[in-house]
Amino acid sequence: MKTAVRSQYEVGQVFRTSIDVDQKLVERFADFSGDRNPLHMDAGEAQSYGYARRVAHGGILIAFLSKLIGMEIPGPGAVWMNQQVDWTSPVFVGDVVELAVTVEKISTGAGMLTLDVTAANQKGKTVMKGKANVKVAEKIEQKSAQKKSVKTALVTGSGRGIGAEIARKLAASGVKVIVNCRKSVHEAEGVQQEIRALGGTAEVMQADLSDYAQTEAMIDSIIKQFGSLDIVVHGASPMVTPAMADQVTQERLDHFFRAYVGGARSLVAKAAPAMAERKFGRFIFLGTSFMFGIPPAGMSAYVTAKEALWGYVKCLAADLGPSGITSNMVSPSMTVTDFTADIPARMKELEARKSPMRRMASVADTAAAVVFLAGEDASYINGSNLPVTGGPI
Repeated sequence: MKTAVRSQYEVGQVFRTSIDVDQKLVERFADFSGDRNPLHMDAGEAQSYGYARRVAHGGILIAFLSKLIGMEIPGPGAVWMNQQVDWTSPVFVGDVVELAVTVEKISTGAGMLTLDVTAANQKGKTVMKGKANVKVAEKIEQKSAQKKSVKTALVTGSGRGIGAEIARKLAASGVKVIVNCRKSVHEAEGVQQEIRALGGTAEVMQADLSDYAQTEAMIDSIIKQFGSLDIVVHGASPMVTPAMADQVTQERLDHFFRAYVGGARSLVAKAAPAMAERKFGRFIFLGTSFMFGIPPAGMSAYVTAKEALWGYVKCLAADLGPSGITSNMVSPSMTVTDFTADIPARMKELEARKSPMRRMASVADTAAAVVFLAGEDASYINGSNLPVTGGPI
């Protein structure tokens, strides 16, 4: 994956400038700096110290290095962080010096270039060498322009329940939404019609997130149709059927892992490269409040896979953050939807009593948190698991 720093520069890339160190240049530098050392200003004085000609100010080469950094490598907006330099031979008035700056190292995460600096006179003799670290800055105006652009979002498992509400709220905020479903096309089309009736933009795309080929084909189709995919909300899930931890089958564990972790990997693999090129992206994954504290009995496959997904999200935050992509999780407490239809009423009642709000989470509660994380105001929230639980966890 390439960031702006990585794509714009290459290790070994060289930038050069030639400096005609004439009498006029030395006079101008002396006037500017106030350094009128006789070595620089008087040929007779220079000879009395053993130099055949006047010695030019060493700062002249630094000034031209500053010009090269500020105008070319990396150019406007550059922040010169530090400089180590050795003057190995004097530069005399009348010399022609070539200054060469070579990209020695690229730090993608820090947006930093390490530069090797050398200067040689017309005889090829090295007169200065050193190292510099320069930060590559970005214009605030570019971020503002990005903020105004219309985003495209994919919400997996959004034919009903929490996913459907997330799709509706994202569309209401001005985002173009892809409503994804595995089988419930009719319900997904209903969400699409609701969004369009309110003036929003929505399309339906069918794909099983546990089928990686289908997932990747869906991402390709979205980017081809809409030109970009800026926000990915992964909420698709198998139905939860309680099974005790000592009785859960490997097949059941694999089923949840494929939908959560495998599906997430496929989404990221296809969507992240284009996000990195635009320096903007949002990955938001639905977790569960069962990850906090002791989970209820019978939730082993579900909670184990969600915990694994959370580990993946934290790694995404670290790896993709330098590219302007945030990765977060939203973990609601138990919500009344079709997804929890098989969970006993007694368990739901206990969940409601745990909350200081004395109620279960609503689909609107979770959707509001997701929409916030998808927006510009959450650009510095990365690698977080936001609990939507009505109180402390």
